[in-house]
Amino acid sequence: MSNASSTSGTAYANLDWTQYIRYRPSYPPSLRKLIYRYHTRNAPGKSTNPDASTHWDSLLDVGGGIGISSVPFIRDFRTVHLLDPSPLNHEKARVFLAEHVSVNNLQTKLEFTIAKAEEYPNKRSVAADSGASLAICASTAHFIDPDMLIKSMYKSIRPGGTVAIYSYWLPVFPDLDPALSVEYTKTVTRAMRLCIRDEATRNVFSDAVARLCGGTTVMDAIAVPGDLFEGIQRIQINTQTALSLDTFREDPAVPFTPLDSQVREQEDKCTYVSATDAEAEGWTMSVDLDFLHGMIRTILPADIQLSKEQHEELYGNLDRTFAAECLSGSTLAMWGLDMILATRR
Repeated sequence: MSNASSTSGTAYANLDWTQYIRYRPSYPPSLRKLIYRYHTRNAPGKSTNPDASTHWDSLLDVGGGIGISSVPFIRDFRTVHLLDPSPLNHEKARVFLAEHVSVNNLQTKLEFTIAKAEEYPNKRSVAADSGASLAICASTAHFIDPDMLIKSMYKSIRPGGTVAIYSYWLPVFPDLDPALSVEYTKTVTRAMRLCIRDEATRNVFSDAVARLCGGTTVMDAIAVPGDLFEGIQRIQINTQTALSLDTFREDPAVPFTPLDSQVREQEDKCTYVSATDAEAEGWTMSVDLDFLHGMIRTILPADIQLSKEQHEELYGNLDRTFAAECLSGSTLAMWGLDMILATRR
């Protein structure tokens, strides 16, 4: 979750992307493999590898920021289309993705649309047979109206195409006392409160928190209509990280009205665990206090300057808890991932 802008229509309009890349977990290869396994099983002809067929024509990255979430998929699609409402993000995305294509000698065509996810089908004429083969929405769905998001993604992909909506949440530290995991979540909550500078931004955060806390996972507030999609799967990686969401729900950054869970009994549910399942590889890493501070800074507006007193108020309890619990100076962090996969009818 990142800083919210009440004027640009995006949650990532005032973000230091260099900090974001350095201090956020990377999307591991296992995520790409998990999505592709689903995508190929539901592909016409059941192709097991990316090829020139229509099932690998185009990728749509909804709310893609500067394109970080596109990178794991970019070599496998003939066209990658990035959708984001921030003009500044698009300027950076054009450079970031073009450099990746050039360095890796790819032939991928890059396309860009400045629009909110809800507006995209109206901004771009999408014929049923020319929509995206795969549409992703990575770690930003909570800033988008869930009904509008799923309808927009439905309209933007071709029949038989795949929708993948996923997000990680805050880490826990399984080798240490749960007190550190709880305190880290509380520190993030305090950082979020520093982002709220006006009523409009407060409303953006209130809506986002309501969507995050709409069930037992951060994806549960999203309904996937069975008349529009088939093969609906809800995937959880590292369910033990629920401690961080439970802690956040107990004392959220802003008051919110809880949303009902939209999970249906007939939907397929899968769970995977790091160090046990290949599908969950890459969601743990060794971190130190600098990394934990850095990840929190990715939530704050890039222009914020903390006074000494504000710094102590924000980080003091975390620093003391880390020093008491982590004598070696580093520890294992574990992230959870929640994901929805579905095939357009």
